[in-house]
Formats: sequence, C-alpha cells, structure tokens
Amino acid sequence: MAIIHRIRSEIRGGGQVGASAWVARITGSCPRFRLNREFVRKERHASGSGRSGHIDFEIELPGVYELRGVGTNESSISRQARHGGGENTFIEITPDGEVIELSRAAVLERFPPIAA
Repeated sequence: MAIIHRIRSEIRGGGQVGASAWVARITGSCPRFRLNREFVRKERHASGSGRSGHIDFEIELPGVYELRGVGTNESSISRQARHGGGENTFIEITPDGEVIELSRAAVLERFPPIAA
C-alpha cells in the first residue's frame, strides 16, 4: 500500500516527550471504549541514548485519525496538537493526503454510540 501521509513526532525532553505517542485510525464505535481504533505502526528513530530523535507514523488509508502525545511541526495541525499537550487531537486525512483538523464533537457525530 502507498503512503498518503507521514506524521513525524519529535522525541525531546530527555526522551520523556513523544516517546509514548500514538496514532490510531478510527474505524467505528465501540460500546466499551466509545471509539474503535486501529493503531498505526510507529517507526522510532532515536539517538543512541534514546533521549532525542523522532517517531514516524506512516498513513496508508484515508480516514479519521486520533493522535495522542504527538509533538509535530506540521502546520496543518493546531499548535496545541503539534506540541503534544493536553487532549487527544482528531484529524481527517483525505485520499490525496490533505489534513483537516476535527473537533472531538465532530468525530463523535460521525461515529454515534452503540448500546452495550
């Protein structure tokens, strides 16, 4: 499968920031966790000490994605999301690789809850 978008997360702060980052494609609703997630494989490129470097997440499918702890310089994502702080961030990646930031409310509207 071809990569349509790459998200790069910086590892900084002595390896404490960014190392536990994850990206997941939202595939539907889940009665237990609210959203069903398919996690994107991450490729870590760290220094010998592990205290600096970056992590790449290669997106192969368009869709809605949730980002957690991803510190990135990507200009299409809000400043708070780019620096990995606070709440999880949601984005939509179009088939041509365009990134659109979504609110949590917009994502929950697309994937309504299902009864347990």
